[in-house]
Amino acid sequence: LVNNGRLNHKGRKIFDIEINEEEFQTVVLIYELSIDYNMGSRRIANYLNEKGILSRHGKQFNYSTINYLLNNVTYKGYFHMYSKLYDEQYNSEQIEKLIIIPEDRWDLNQIRLNNRTHKHNNTRNQNAPTKSRVLLSGLVYCGHCGTKMGVWANHKHYANAKGEMIKTIYDTYKCRGKIYSKEKKCDGQTTYSAKKIDTEVEEQVKLFILELSKNKLSKTYQKQLDNSIKSIQTEIDKKIKQIEDSEKQVEVLKNEVPKALLGESKFNADLLQELLKEREEEVKVIKQEIISLNDKLENEKQVRSGYVKVNKSLDSWNEVYDNASFEKKKALLYEVIERVNIYKDTSDITFKINSNSYKTILGSVSV
Repeated sequence: LVNNGRLNHKGRKIFDIEINEEEFQTVVLIYELSIDYNMGSRRIANYLNEKGILSRHGKQFNYSTINYLLNNVTYKGYFHMYSKLYDEQYNSEQIEKLIIIPEDRWDLNQIRLNNRTHKHNNTRNQNAPTKSRVLLSGLVYCGHCGTKMGVWANHKHYANAKGEMIKTIYDTYKCRGKIYSKEKKCDGQTTYSAKKIDTEVEEQVKLFILELSKNKLSKTYQKQLDNSIKSIQTEIDKKIKQIEDSEKQVEVLKNEVPKALLGESKFNADLLQELLKEREEEVKVIKQEIISLNDKLENEKQVRSGYVKVNKSLDSWNEVYDNASFEKKKALLYEVIERVNIYKDTSDITFKINSNSYKTILGSVSV
């Protein structure tokens, strides 16, 4: 809140809301960690605390504060208020000077949050990066029995030339079905070198992205999305016109009721009440249909937006990946890989291109 010298009609100071430049970078960082590194609230809080970044009250961050910040619509330029009485949220028009996180990026983060956690059954989404030391934890499956593979660390000790004990850790992907399942008989290996698998998959992903960037994604699909958006908007406009017509009829019927009670109408009161109820119910149904259509329209717009972003990002994907940190690489791989099936002598990848981030599958290709 900033005092810019304005007064209200009683002569009291009016405080304007402005962006706090000191906190600005922290908010941007929090959203970057959530969107680009796929970190959850607890991991973000731990990261900030380890870096010595404090909250506005000079205290360490906790996950509930981070969770609140990641859902705050003020950062995309909207004032908002929640009414407990009506259980509704009221948002203002967007105010450009208050935007810290662009709306499309803020909305993308909401998709990230939903993908990380299933709210209805309170279970973790298995297709989200973990804190494991390996790149593909949660994505690797045994190609022989179909069981999701876990990460297993082999700790080995040996003495070097000086007689010093050296400890090394070899990470492996381990088939749970091979060890624990009594029903499935797996004829594959028990463990596979994580380093070897990760390296092979990285190379295959880079080749896939490179080939995709050469061919580009078809304009036909983009045209289909444009036509779909146009069609849904036309349907919404029709529904709005239906509501306007029905509401006019409701007004006419309401004006006719007093006349019927006085015996001055050609309709009796019971019939008018029945007609009035029908029209009001009709309006309710159409309004619900419009809500559903608006949701569908928003989804199609996100799909198209995602299509355009993917199309633009393909050329630089490999370069971004090569220069990324380990955590960033994990997040990037989770964006393009659906699953990796490992066999004794080979592996295959089922790809997805930002299907979770942008709510559209632009390709599912096995190599």
